[in-house]
Amino acid sequence: MNTILLITLAIVAALALGFLSLKAFKPSGFVSLCNIGEGIWKGRKAFLTSGPVAERYLLGKLGADPAHIDIAGANDVPIGVITDEASGAEAPLNVNLLGSIDETQLMVAAVPINAGDFLVPAANGRVQPMPAAAGKYNVVGRALTSAPAAGETVSADPVFHQRTV
Repeated sequence: MNTILLITLAIVAALALGFLSLKAFKPSGFVSLCNIGEGIWKGRKAFLTSGPVAERYLLGKLGADPAHIDIAGANDVPIGVITDEASGAEAPLNVNLLGSIDETQLMVAAVPINAGDFLVPAANGRVQPMPAAAGKYNVVGRALTSAPAAGETVSADPVFHQRTV
C-alpha cells in the first residue's frame, strides 16, 4: 500500500514540477512523423529528389511532378531551400518553403556576398547578389551575414520569390 502511495505522490510531484506533460499522451494514438507529404504544411515540406543532392542549403524548384524537387538554376523560380543531402534519386528531402518559413535560412553563395545584398538564384542551387544591370531577377531573400567566398553559407531573411526588373 505504501508503494502505491509513494508512486502516486512521485507522479503528482513530477507533473507539478513540469517533468511530465499530459500533452505527451495523445488520445488518438498517432505519432507525428517527418517526411510525410500529405496535408497542410507549415513552412516545410518533404519532397522526393529527382537526382543526387551533394550539398545542403541549395535552392530547389518543383520537379517533374508535385512530389519531386530539383536543384534550381539561375533562371528558375525556386520554391525553397533544400536542407538535406541525397546520394541518388527518390530520396526524401526536407524543403523550407520560401513563402511560409518563419525563420532565417542558410543559403550557399556562388560568389562573395555582403550583408544587406538582395539574393537571387545562381547556377547549381546557389545564390548571388542581385546584379546592378537591368533585367528580370527572382529575389529570394536578403543577406544578413556576409560570405567572403563561393561555397560558404550566408544567413538570409527569405522571401517568396519576387520578380524585379
